[in-house]
Amino acid sequence: MISTNDSSEISVTNTYYSYNENNNPTKILSETHFAADDYNDENFEEHHYFYDASNSLPVKLLLVKNKKDSTVILFSADESKNVAIEKNTATGESYYYYYDTKSRLTDIAHKYQNQKKLTTDYIFQYNQANQITQMTVGEEEGAYFFVWKYTYEENLRINERCFSKERKLLGTIEYAYK
Repeated sequence: MISTNDSSEISVTNTYYSYNENNNPTKILSETHFAADDYNDENFEEHHYFYDASNSLPVKLLLVKNKKDSTVILFSADESKNVAIEKNTATGESYYYYYDTKSRLTDIAHKYQNQKKLTTDYIFQYNQANQITQMTVGEEEGAYFFVWKYTYEENLRINERCFSKERKLLGTIEYAYK
């Protein structure tokens, strides 16, 4: 993927991607332009990724917002060379990544500043083809969650369904391929 464009009646977001020789992202630039009758604005965000000597494992991310505010994010790997910890050097907040025996991401958790224990933000489940079939997303510091279920045909995602904690269907996205 080289670029994406996402637009609505009041905003347009263009995102551009650059990669290294291992096809890992080195730079992601995102520009969002907002326009309404009484409001105009722009937001810019840059992600600059830095890798280890093998050029395959991320070790640092420089996040630049609106061309001036920057934050350094550091990554640590587990024994299988998966990203295991992501630490924001400005806030000290850390995210923890967990994997199954096939190195598929299963959980993302972090500790909120007012909590003593980790809160799971995401849980992923997979089918035999290693496609994500379900993603549970935590909200409100773990007090609420949404469940996204994904269906595939011929290795292509054909729909996504979002359910509330109470198992009520909230929305559906359907895909058509040509």
